[in-house]
Amino acid sequence: MTQQIFPIMRSAFMHDTDIVFGRKDSVENNLLYRWNTFAVNDGRYQIQLVSFDQINGSYDCQHKSEMILAIEVDNTEPEVKIIRPLQGAVISGSVEVEVSLEDKHLTHYVLEYGRIGKEWQTVGEFPIDSSLSVAQRLNWDTSQIDGYSSLRVKAIDRAGNIGISQAISIRLKNDSALPIVQLRDIDRPVRGEIAIYGTAKMRSNQEKGLKSASVEFRLAVGNVDWQLIYQSQLQFNNEEIFLWNTSEIDDGKYLV
Repeated sequence: MTQQIFPIMRSAFMHDTDIVFGRKDSVENNLLYRWNTFAVNDGRYQIQLVSFDQINGSYDCQHKSEMILAIEVDNTEPEVKIIRPLQGAVISGSVEVEVSLEDKHLTHYVLEYGRIGKEWQTVGEFPIDSSLSVAQRLNWDTSQIDGYSSLRVKAIDRAGNIGISQAISIRLKNDSALPIVQLRDIDRPVRGEIAIYGTAKMRSNQEKGLKSASVEFRLAVGNVDWQLIYQSQLQFNNEEIFLWNTSEIDDGKYLV
């Protein structure tokens, strides 16, 4: 028996009904129709599936079956804003981040930071217990990051809409994120070849290894560029780094 199927869409708040699709062949637990919800306003709707069979003979009558499914359309992105820290803030250690989120169906938000010219890194994902309009506060430990960065928040709702805040620029200032660099003092005039002693290593709480260490020198007076005299990928811990042949440069006062 062939059935005619007519999915019908109507608003939950209105009495108008639109037939959005019709077909004459049977379908069992399969795709009926792809509905472009961007063509309608956000809101609650009912989808009604109506099916009629064919009349077979003069003594037959047509039979009808129907089913109604409630659905809510939400194509609106959450509104997201960073309240604190402020644009241009200089931050050290732990900082409180406050964000404003607004949406009917919020599920969670994501805090991200990005170094200048680098990809965004996730600080954390945080669930939302309530929705509509909420302010959220969290503590962000920045102690392992140093330098100019951007900060943004993404909010996600139950429909999968993603709202992204305007990014703010901040300065993260944390010496604990920097490699340890020290040079042993040279408190007398030198001649010929001298040993340069010092330290260039990562801190014990840092997971990343040292990429490179370099030694440069320049005249102590005047606006003179630094000149590279040694470079290595090794770490040094208060030990001889290299031997510098000072006979190749003029006498005078220099900075290393």
